[in-house]
Amino acid sequence: MKIGDPVIANSDIESWSKPYVPQNAEGVVTSVGFRGVSVAFTVPGVMGGTRQVTVTVRPDQVLPL
Repeated sequence: MKIGDPVIANSDIESWSKPYVPQNAEGVVTSVGFRGVSVAFTVPGVMGGTRQVTVTVRPDQVLPL
């Protein structure tokens, strides 16, 4: 995986320290490092519409598009 690659979440991503990302949310890799892969996901907004969240995930939590 490299910066700019489009990916999709293959399961719900949630933690007390991360924003919730639903399964099948699409995103773009923003950085790759020792701690994991940072991905900018587009997720449903709180009051409708969409919002963007950046989350660091393990490489096995996302699949390439």
